[in-house]
Amino acid sequence: MNTIPYTASLSCGTCGTKGVRIDDDADENSIVRCKNPDCDTTFGTWGDVRKMVREKTAKKAKDDIVASLRKSLRKR
Repeated sequence: MNTIPYTASLSCGTCGTKGVRIDDDADENSIVRCKNPDCDTTFGTWGDVRKMVREKTAKKAKDDIVASLRKSLRKR
């Protein structure tokens, strides 16, 4: 199993561990599990999780840009 680095921000709602494990990151239908081997929590399929992470990352980047612009406009 591989630990996928850019999903490190995902945290398990059961045990609180950050990060996930996946059997085969080349397979869209692989099940994504909690990084903690003692926890049985799953996050869904790799395709779904990857899509969710990309959407959240894009939204955060957009929110950061908007906040930066607002801050720069307030200083004037």
